[in-house]
Amino acid sequence: MKKTMNNRCIQQFAAALPVAIRNLTDMVSRSFDKNDLGLNLVQLGLLEMVAGNEDPVQSMLADQMCIDKSAILRHVDVLESKGWLERRVDPKDRRRKHLVISELGNTVLQNAIDRRNSVLQQVAVGLSRTDIETAANVLEHMAGNSQVNDGTALQ
Repeated sequence: MKKTMNNRCIQQFAAALPVAIRNLTDMVSRSFDKNDLGLNLVQLGLLEMVAGNEDPVQSMLADQMCIDKSAILRHVDVLESKGWLERRVDPKDRRRKHLVISELGNTVLQNAIDRRNSVLQQVAVGLSRTDIETAANVLEHMAGNSQVNDGTALQ
């Protein structure tokens, strides 16, 4: 009985998750477009990771974001051309490029975070703080499981 109930819960979750992700992604992207932020969600993720990482390098970001290194390079090129990121050569290893967010990049990042959070507040109407904390904990736990197991089933 427990396994059947768990299977139904997993099926419900599996059906709801991609719809929620797609709808939220679309809403946040439209909000960015409407407010002329000039960046997409991948670029927002890159700016957040660079701002929150003590020593970000391009190859590490590609691994953490599960995006091809050449795709990361293209996004970094765009962010650098806008003056939001700077590349700095590692003095100990000239092949490594450290990324630094600029003052303008920090401003853009904060504006984008504010827009994203505004959208999330709109869709969270009617949910309690506990509901939101539980959802965040569940998603963080699942993200951790998926990284540890590299997408393979848990035993």
